[in-house]
Amino acid sequence: MHVMFFSLLVFAAIIITAVIFVFWLVVTIIRGLARLVVGPGLKPPPVLPPHDPQNTRRCVRDSCRSINPAEARFCRRCGQRLDDPHHVAVRRVAMF
Repeated sequence: MHVMFFSLLVFAAIIITAVIFVFWLVVTIIRGLARLVVGPGLKPPPVLPPHDPQNTRRCVRDSCRSINPAEARFCRRCGQRLDDPHHVAVRRVAMF
């Protein structure tokens, strides 16, 4: 009795797996045919913001040199800490 029940479970798992695989295969073929007819993509390419050299700065690491926003504290590509862009020496005077 247990062997027959276990065999039935294994057979049901195989059938369910086969149905899911056939469904996936049909959907993949339909998507491929649709891409051939319509084209590679329906979305327009993303619009990049214009490069503004005043509001950007380069990474200090020679192997990276990527462009980062001026307010960034770390490089977006390599993680290197960027120099403080507005470092101004301030003289503090005590007032009595």
